[in-house]
Amino acid sequence: MGAIQGELQYDPVTGEFTRVGGRHHGKPVGVLKEDGYIRIRYKGKRYYAQVLAWYLHTGEWPTAIVDHRDTDRANNRWNNLRLATRTENNRNCKKYRNNTSGVKGVSAFQGKWKAELFIGGRSKYLGLYSTLEEAAEVRQLAADLVYGDFAREV
Repeated sequence: MGAIQGELQYDPVTGEFTRVGGRHHGKPVGVLKEDGYIRIRYKGKRYYAQVLAWYLHTGEWPTAIVDHRDTDRANNRWNNLRLATRTENNRNCKKYRNNTSGVKGVSAFQGKWKAELFIGGRSKYLGLYSTLEEAAEVRQLAADLVYGDFAREV
């Protein structure tokens, strides 16, 4: 079913945490916060669920950020979690709320569509395109090449 450490059990298939032993045995634990993350009190401290999942599943505390592949902060299934640097984690984020094109890294510019990619903290210009689809395709190809598994379209 998953790793048991003390009084908490993590199920890597469902990503859920339950109590082990005592009168609350089998009861789910964790609180979904406004920021979308689940927080759990464990041995007197509060933890993000993804950090506890990593610890309970591997027996070691994570050495980097625990990233959610699908960007759903509440989805703590083991196959959705991976270690990431701060840069990789940022690359895997969704488009900004003020994005008007609907495509990450693409914006309207002088009657055309501008594609860009951030590399090393700087914007890399990928060109101007007649259609949103062209700009989106170029941007996604560049992101796949540079960002690898951390490339995110939307």
